[in-house]
Amino acid sequence: MDNFEPSSHVHESIIDFLVKNPQIKFIICSSYIESRIYSEELDHLSYSKIFIKDLTRKQIRLYTEKRLRKESEKEEVLERIGKFCEQLQLPLSYWTISLLLLIYTKLSDNIIERNIFGILDMCVDEMIGKKKLLFAKNKLQFDQYKELCSKIAHFLLVQHRESTYSTDSVTIITFIENYKKENVRIDSDSNDIFTFLVETGILTEKYKKYTFRLNGIFEYFLAYFIKENSEFKENILNDDSIYLNFRNELEIYTGFNRKDESFLKEVFEKTKSVFDEINSSYREKAKLDILLKDSVSEAKDLAKIVKNIKASSPLSYESQDEIKDGVDPLSTESEVRIKEPIDYSIKNFETLEKYLHILARVYKNSDNITNSELSYSIFGSV
Repeated sequence: MDNFEPSSHVHESIIDFLVKNPQIKFIICSSYIESRIYSEELDHLSYSKIFIKDLTRKQIRLYTEKRLRKESEKEEVLERIGKFCEQLQLPLSYWTISLLLLIYTKLSDNIIERNIFGILDMCVDEMIGKKKLLFAKNKLQFDQYKELCSKIAHFLLVQHRESTYSTDSVTIITFIENYKKENVRIDSDSNDIFTFLVETGILTEKYKKYTFRLNGIFEYFLAYFIKENSEFKENILNDDSIYLNFRNELEIYTGFNRKDESFLKEVFEKTKSVFDEINSSYREKAKLDILLKDSVSEAKDLAKIVKNIKASSPLSYESQDEIKDGVDPLSTESEVRIKEPIDYSIKNFETLEKYLHILARVYKNSDNITNSELSYSIFGSV
């Protein structure tokens, strides 16, 4: 039984069947919170609780070893999967790893070269079932599902912050009904659409309310909403406390729109203005080129020392995994969480890194922009 739900119309029948047939073995899956809330529903059955935690590096390696095609890519792919899950706070579970590996095996190139937009876009394709929709008798098209989900994401963002961007099923179904009124060609039943989004794992129930199953998917659909709504995009650009909280969304947005030159310029100008004060203080001390040259010289000296250090008996990757898992275990918070405003007036390392991160990611994705002067200006500034 997956997604354990005592309110389901088949729940009592299944439990009654298990009680009458104690020789039958069963597995029931649920979230940690639900397992505590609904434990009394199973008290008359004999069972043991097993908690599924984030996978370790060692477990990810064991799972992926036989599924990767090229031996030479194993370490890079494993590292990429870990970093990707951490950046988007995707759960380090067999479900996530399986989905990423499924995408990897379908690519003509490889996952190493993909940015978060490319991989997330394919994740959504797989979750909604883009290819299946082409042949199914479904009255809602793939792009319509994406547009609807983006509107639900924005609706939850602006209207339901106090409940961590979640609301009851009736509210969402009513929202879908209103969406249908704006799109008169859609004649699918609102309840069916809502059920489909839950069954595909886009939405999930939490404390009797519904939200997006993964924070990364929530950010993906917010980015899609940015693509379709210039006013929302400008609101983000004009408020730095919000802007710094939308790093992933802005990166994903430029994946949707790779030739938005005006957006790249705005991000560049914003970043330059933030660093002007710091750069001015360095200019007063010495020329920036001289400071950079001195720093590079120190790095070169350190590199020479490192080159002379040789490992007599290097540890295997498996042993390295065990050590890393012991001192720095992989961990993600995959559930949707509140976007707290960031105090951008404090120009510390973390804040400045966020500005640079956004500029770098937006620039990387804007590869359809042919303005070479703008590209050189960005490189020169950085």
